[in-house]
Amino acid sequence: MVKNYTISMMEKYNNGSSVVAGADVLNGSFGVVAAGVFTNGTQATHVAMQVGKGDDNYTDFTIASGADMRVFELADWKEKELQVSPKHITYDTGENYASISAGTTTLVADASGNLVIDAGAATATGYVYLQVTKKIEFDGDGVLGQILIGA
Repeated sequence: MVKNYTISMMEKYNNGSSVVAGADVLNGSFGVVAAGVFTNGTQATHVAMQVGKGDDNYTDFTIASGADMRVFELADWKEKELQVSPKHITYDTGENYASISAGTTTLVADASGNLVIDAGAATATGYVYLQVTKKIEFDGDGVLGQILIGA
């Protein structure tokens, strides 16, 4: 699950209803929007944060291909924070939760829409990434990450 850290983030920004899922998308996935279609992808510019129905609101549910979506542009939330559950973090060989350090670890989206550790994210011009600010208990071994843009 991916959640905004403050309510004001949701109140001020969203896409309206003009974006649809380009394929089945796990709620909380990171990706891009092109011609009104959201797809998971590297160099993510958006995050899918659909409102679920009933108990689905508290799970990682799938948004069906072609369905209207609620997505948020990450650049609008620059320097704000997201809470990220372990389901949305993929570790490379030899990496695990212990590989994450608050204040130094940076996360970027991979092709599946999950986040991966990427030490070079901050130096890639225009690249949106999350700087881990705190390790948290959020559906397991989660993180709190500040949204930043490479300079």
